[in-house]
Amino acid sequence: MKGINKIKGLKFLSVLSPSQKEEIKILEDDQNSGVFECLQKKQVFIISHSTSFRDPLIFNKDGSFVFAPQPFPEFNDQAIMSSPSKRVHDFLIKECNLSLNPTDATLLVGVDEQNA
Repeated sequence: MKGINKIKGLKFLSVLSPSQKEEIKILEDDQNSGVFECLQKKQVFIISHSTSFRDPLIFNKDGSFVFAPQPFPEFNDQAIMSSPSKRVHDFLIKECNLSLNPTDATLLVGVDEQNA
């Protein structure tokens, strides 16, 4: 996790608990396949990213913008990341008592290793 903070534009924030993962499943837009794929991993953590980090992969499906899952090789070859909806972003800020710059966004990163 400490390595995340060494990547320009990224900051490790928190690891999601099982109950937080369940709440995100309820709150997230059904079309946000990336978040649901991340939530299937054994461990999911929250990082923030500034505008200096790469752009998220977004596509338009039936008039809605959807954030697709992406590889996250900065962590490891099996890690994936996804951008949550504004609703989930706001939940994470409140639930985890996060303090972010107004221009920073949250990302979910899913990994299958227990000691990520």
